Amino acid sequence: MQLNKNQEKVDFLEVFFNSIRGLDYGVIDIDNNLRGDIKNDIDIWVSKFSIEILVKKLQVLATSKGWLIKKMNVSPRIGPAAEGKYALAFINNPEIVIQLDLWVCFHWRGVPFTNSNLNSAVIEFQNYKKINNKSAIFIQIIKDIIYNGKLSPKVIRRIEKVGLNTDSAYQVLEGCFPNSFINMINNNDLYDISSKETKLEIVKNFVKNRLPLKLFLFIKYATRFLHTRIISQQGIHVVLVGPDGCGKTTVGDLVFKSEFVHDYYEKRERMHTRFKIIPALATVLSIFKTKDKNHKINMREVKPVSVFKSVVYPSYYSLDYFLGHFWKYSKYTNGGCYVQFDRYFSEYYIQPVFKNTPKALLNILKNFVPKYDLIILIEDSPESIHSRKKELSLGEIKTQIKKYRALIESDNNGYAVQNSGDPKIAANEILKLIIKHEMQKKGIV
Repeated sequence: MQLNKNQEKVDFLEVFFNSIRGLDYGVIDIDNNLRGDIKNDIDIWVSKFSIEILVKKLQVLATSKGWLIKKMNVSPRIGPAAEGKYALAFINNPEIVIQLDLWVCFHWRGVPFTNSNLNSAVIEFQNYKKINNKSAIFIQIIKDIIYNGKLSPKVIRRIEKVGLNTDSAYQVLEGCFPNSFINMINNNDLYDISSKETKLEIVKNFVKNRLPLKLFLFIKYATRFLHTRIISQQGIHVVLVGPDGCGKTTVGDLVFKSEFVHDYYEKRERMHTRFKIIPALATVLSIFKTKDKNHKINMREVKPVSVFKSVVYPSYYSLDYFLGHFWKYSKYTNGGCYVQFDRYFSEYYIQPVFKNTPKALLNILKNFVPKYDLIILIEDSPESIHSRKKELSLGEIKTQIKKYRALIESDNNGYAVQNSGDPKIAANEILKLIIKHEMQKKGIV
C-alpha cells in the first residue's frame, strides 16, 4: 500500500515537473527524495515571473488527473498572490496527499533573507530543476535558526552530508546578510548563532539596503498577516455520533490522525461533546458548596433527571456552544482547520437522561450552536455494540440507534458508515465523505 501511495505521488510530480520545464524554479531537495519516498511539504523557490504560470499549470493538471487542490492561506508571503502553500489530495484515495510550498521570497516578518538570484543556484536534476545542495543548505540553516531557535537534527545531518561553501552562501544570501555573518556560518560557528542575532542581522539589512522596497514588502506582509487571522479560510466541522461501543473513539482516531486530515488542513482540533470554553456546571455549583451530590450529570445515565435539571443543563451549555461559534471560526484561519467532535449538542435529543427536556427548548437552543458540515453515524449491529460495552442494555442500544438514524436522515449533511469489521475501512469511508464535501464546496460534484 505504501509503495502504491508513493508511486501515485511520483507519477503526478513527474508529469508536473515536465509541464513546467521552461519556467524558472528550483526544488529544495537535499535528500533527493522526489524519486524515492516522497515526504510532504516540498519547498520550491519560484521566480516572480514564473509563479502565476506555474500555479495555473498545477491547477489544470491536478483537475485533469483527479486531484483536489486548494491553497492554504498560511505563513503570509510577500510576493505575487499565487505564492503560498498548496495541498493536493488524490480523490480516489484519501490516504494520498502532497503539499507544495511555493516561495518567491524566503522571509522573516516580511524581511527577505534570500536574494532574487534564483537561477545562479539552480541545476538540472533527473526530471526536475533543483537548488544545488550547497546553496539550499544555507536557506535551511537560516530557516531553522529563525523559526526553531536552533538547528534541527535533520539539518545538522544535511550539513554533514553537503558541507558549507562561501560561494554558495553568496548565491542565495548576498545582500541579505553582511559578509562577516556569512563567513561565521561557513566557519562552522553554527551553534554560536542565536535566533535573536540572526533576526537582528536581517533587520539591519532591511534598513540599510533598498529601504523603500523593504518597507513596501513589510506592509504587504502585515496586510496579509491580518487577512489570515481575520478572514475565514473554510475549514470543516465533522461530528461523529453513535451509541457507546460503536467505535467512535477507534474510528475517530484513525480519521483524525490520517495523512489527509494532517496534510490537507493546516490545523486539527478534536473535542468531545462540547467546546469546553466555559467551566462544567458542576464546578460552578461547587463554588456555592451545594450539598446535592448528583449535580454532575453523566450523559450515559439511563434514568432521566428532573425537568428542572433537564432544562438548566442544555441551557447553560448552549452558552459554551455559542462562544464556540466564534472559537471555531478563529480556527478557520491559517488555511482552514479540521474540527472533529465525538458527540455533539444532538446528544440532548438522544440520551435518556435528558428525556424530560422539552424539545421546543432544544429546537430554540440549537440555533445558537455552530452548524457542522458533516454529521456521521458510526453503525454496527446492536448485538456487536453490546458485546463491546455493556453499560447499556441491548434494548437501550436499539432505541438509541433508531434515534440516531432518524437524526441523520433528517439532516442533509447526515451520513451513516458501517463499522462491522476493520475500523480502517470505516475511517476510509469517512475520509471519502469529507473529500466529497470538499469537492461539493468547489462545485466539482
